[in-house]
Amino acid sequence: MSKVECSNCHHKSSQEEHFHHISLGAAESLQSFFDGGNVADYRCEQCQMVGVTSKEVRLQVAPTIAILQFKIFEKEEGCRSKKIPHYGSFQTVMDLTPHSTNKTVHLKYNLYGVVVHLGETLEGGHYICFIKSMGKWHQISDQLVEETDEEVVLEQAAYILFYERDDRE
Repeated sequence: MSKVECSNCHHKSSQEEHFHHISLGAAESLQSFFDGGNVADYRCEQCQMVGVTSKEVRLQVAPTIAILQFKIFEKEEGCRSKKIPHYGSFQTVMDLTPHSTNKTVHLKYNLYGVVVHLGETLEGGHYICFIKSMGKWHQISDQLVEETDEEVVLEQAAYILFYERDDRE
């Protein structure tokens, strides 16, 4: 559910949005995604004024699987792209409870997959992934599968993160 408030007449409107995945900018945090920030060129449905307004996003229904994707590429001249050198950090547990419309439900998620892009451009490079299975982390690169430590996983410049909801609470 996204909510906006007109900075002119303070009219509030909301829109239901289905949550499949979240795309985060290179320097954007999960908190800043849900806080939403300001939206430029917003036209108020009540006063019809166009301007900047504030927006926030809240979860009404929590997904079983939460996917976070970092925008790690930016366009250059022509059709080329380059990799953005800074990526967001991540942890093994993600708590979405503060971002829910229902604060009585605990929305804790456990990390179980990480996709990493190795290389400098979208046109070239290699993708590897880390998967947690049976309590152990594994690094997968093409047909090579090796057990690895959680510390190694958390040091990665992640492109996509996969979390599974922990329903034990």
